[in-house]
Amino acid sequence: MFTFPTGPLDSQETLLALPGTFWGQTYGGYEQAGALLYARGRLDAQTWADLAALYASVSRYTVPVFDVRRWDWLPLLEAQQNTPPAALPAFDGSAVFSATSGLTFGTPDSPWVAYPLPADVVALPLLCNRVSAPSRVLVAGQDYWFVPGAVIFRTDPLADPLVAVGPAWNGTGGTAGELWAFRPSHDAARVYRQFGYVTGLAAPSSCAYRDAVNAVWDAAVGGTASRQVQVLFEAALGVRLACADGETVVDTFYDARGLCIVTDRNVYRFALTATVLVAPGDVLSAGQALTDTLRFDEFRTGSVPAGLAALALGRGLLAPGLCGSLVFCNTSVPLVVASDPYGNTQVSFALGGAPREVERFWQQAHARGLAAGKTLAQLLDTRPNPSGQPTAAALPATVNPLAFLCANVLRDNAALVRLRPDGARSEGAGLAILRGLRSLLPPQTLVIVLVEFVVDLEPVTLDTPGSPTAMGATLAAWAGPAAVMSVAVDMTAFAAVAATGLPTVCG
Repeated sequence: MFTFPTGPLDSQETLLALPGTFWGQTYGGYEQAGALLYARGRLDAQTWADLAALYASVSRYTVPVFDVRRWDWLPLLEAQQNTPPAALPAFDGSAVFSATSGLTFGTPDSPWVAYPLPADVVALPLLCNRVSAPSRVLVAGQDYWFVPGAVIFRTDPLADPLVAVGPAWNGTGGTAGELWAFRPSHDAARVYRQFGYVTGLAAPSSCAYRDAVNAVWDAAVGGTASRQVQVLFEAALGVRLACADGETVVDTFYDARGLCIVTDRNVYRFALTATVLVAPGDVLSAGQALTDTLRFDEFRTGSVPAGLAALALGRGLLAPGLCGSLVFCNTSVPLVVASDPYGNTQVSFALGGAPREVERFWQQAHARGLAAGKTLAQLLDTRPNPSGQPTAAALPATVNPLAFLCANVLRDNAALVRLRPDGARSEGAGLAILRGLRSLLPPQTLVIVLVEFVVDLEPVTLDTPGSPTAMGATLAAWAGPAAVMSVAVDMTAFAAVAATGLPTVCG
């Protein structure tokens, strides 16, 4: 929070008293002397701020994200009016070009006026017509809007009689004016240049990016803990998990900024699209998910995480020779019992994927069991004192593929991260920052990322109007207004291993 005055350099009376009483009480032009000292104090205050930022940059925890300047000169050229792309209609469905819409390509679609800004400007809170005793002060969000690379005014500043306007000085013709930006922020990539380059993570500067860089550094210095992995995902999406044990949820509500979850210790912000997973009165534990935007589950108990319908394993997690993905569904399927050519009991159960890949998987599983001295059928034998090969009567009738996978394969050193990009906030560093996860994980640790995309689907009829085909009717039945598609990603191998969530995923 900015406060004024911040020190003696911001007070003209204090500065005028420093040279002595002659300049403040006896000298007839004390006002001019005070103005000169005050202007010099402004320069020294900026120098002091730059020195403080340089000192703070020594630590990766306190390195400033942006450089804040006291004043910036903002020239306004009539020849550059409405030249930034932000002034033109966007191809996002908000503008419809037609003969009657009045919109044409390359022409602004509103009476507002846009002027370009330097690319490194990231915040523009106030604009003034002059530095000393301004008579016109423009406020962001009311008189103008800041977008990357441009500032959009509600009314043209060049038509304001309080703004200094004259002939353009750069030979472009027309008129030119000037405004002064108070405390604008510039992105000097300070976090990346000081510490981020070592991690190999490059992203636009933000507090979330600094958190991601610190998570990688903490893992490298002290050894990876689950908290570092959580911080990396929190930074990517711009959301937080519960910070500490014992927090009590006080209230959950929506406002103009999105979803708000209030506890007795913190206030958590989420996007409007996020779904609340907690209720007032709940006592939280550290790392607990508050919404469905980001959820962490570890397989240490061997149980299936709540709400997980299926999980796919691809080449990064399967034995060599299997090229496709196998989908383990959270549903009970019959256990198929057969015998191999040598009289050994061979079992299998239904998996999603290409039939040849599924068949090859069960052949490899049975062969590896024979080589190890105990097949899967023998491991599933329910007899108290097994002897010989088990028959169907000594084996379970059904198996839950996903529960079997969680209890027997993923139970040690594996975790699942479920995230929904549509719930990410603008404060996040972006999903590209997750490439740093590979440098965090120890070799024996697996993190599976399940990305759930919400897509709008429309029914498709592959026939003449009024006579839908079977395929068209099927698509119309399950598509609906929106569907969720989940993509599981093995972050250790960095390969997409499946697409789940479709109706035929197990069939």
